[in-house]
Amino acid sequence: MEELSAAAPPRSAAGRFAQAALAALLTLGSLAYSVGLTRSAGLVLFPEQFLAGIYGVCLALLFISFPAARGTPRGEIAWYDWLFAAAGLAVGLYVAVTFPRLTAQAGTVTFELLFLAAVLAFLTLEGTRRTSGYSLIVITFVLVVWVLIGHLVPGQLQTHKVEARTLAIYLSFDNNGLLGLVLEIACTIVVAFVLMGQLLARSGGSGFFNDFALGLMGRYRGGAAKISVVASSLFGSISGIAAASALAVGVVTIPLMKKSGIPARLAAAIEACAANGAQLMPPVMGAVAFVMADFLQVPYREVALAALLPSLLYYAALFIQCDLETARYGIGRVDRSEIPGMGPVLKTGWIFLAPFAAIVGAMFWLNWEPEPAAALASALSRPASACARSSSSAPSAATCSACSRSAGCRSRSPPTSSTWARRTCSFSWSSARSPTSCWAWACRRSRCT
Repeated sequence: MEELSAAAPPRSAAGRFAQAALAALLTLGSLAYSVGLTRSAGLVLFPEQFLAGIYGVCLALLFISFPAARGTPRGEIAWYDWLFAAAGLAVGLYVAVTFPRLTAQAGTVTFELLFLAAVLAFLTLEGTRRTSGYSLIVITFVLVVWVLIGHLVPGQLQTHKVEARTLAIYLSFDNNGLLGLVLEIACTIVVAFVLMGQLLARSGGSGFFNDFALGLMGRYRGGAAKISVVASSLFGSISGIAAASALAVGVVTIPLMKKSGIPARLAAAIEACAANGAQLMPPVMGAVAFVMADFLQVPYREVALAALLPSLLYYAALFIQCDLETARYGIGRVDRSEIPGMGPVLKTGWIFLAPFAAIVGAMFWLNWEPEPAAALASALSRPASACARSSSSAPSAATCSACSRSAGCRSRSPPTSSTWARRTCSFSWSSARSPTSCWAWACRRSRCT
């Protein structure tokens, strides 16, 4: 998820359409299955059928979004990427449709099973290489070799003999392999919470958290660095994704830290560490937390409560380190003209706490499953945005300047309430960054490009 959020859209119109259609299909399909709409419609599926279809969509989306050469922006989609995308989608849908028959044959080795397993293995490894590099491929290769030769190892490390063909079929079609618990959590719970976090960020929630942290910490020594820590902890608690937190918060805090005199490398390091804590901060934690809850057979709320104190200690230690570093560099507080008043910020932005409260209340008091709780919070994000806009006042100059600069506005001077009008500015960067949006202030005489 994090890698996909950092992928640039393809240059061609067909590529952009395919990417948008597949992303919409992935999101809507996952939500429909998560909240039980498929069962209500009379469509009863094996979990593996749903996972196989969604995995095919994920493979197609991956090969359209990521070029073969890692680290390069996506330009025109090569013919082999279209081929890989079509193969992934076709194999996933074929397995989804024929899974009841295939699972009945899982005890025997057939050409059909071997062919499907080989295609899935190749596309999975190639997709892993494009998104994560060779490290995971090497680890996977070592583990597979160990399973195949483990029966030759003497002592307590000896394993049972496993045939390569049997292992390939087991890894591809068994619910302890590819179509298992981890993929199910990623395609249901994680997708639901990522959608909720993105809706809240695009509705203006990230701007509220930034301005709240700016008003809270801007008056103290090294305020710019402390703003990064506080804002990332707040936004990370409802996103659970480090990349999303860095993107939503870093666009404001990194320029602010550099402006206050913090070296660029230190500013980037502070934001990276602060954003990484998004995976640790309840109530919405990283995907591993949901996997832990399923493995341990305990409610997710117990995992979240156990993580509360360590996550607070993590941010407290980072806060203290930021104070020491800024004291060493002699960094003072943020300029008073860039610090918003806490009263106006809370008056116009308190409504953005409603999705946060909905998640906590649904999961911790009503004992809801994570998926419907995330769906409820997502449903509250847009009304919260409308309420905030109806009673909005000017956000901080730092937030306006950063958002206007990122959006590509021709006028880049800090705005004033008399010459700027609020609007929600959605934009896509042409370099290797993701589409995003923020509360931008567009000059009445100069529109965002």
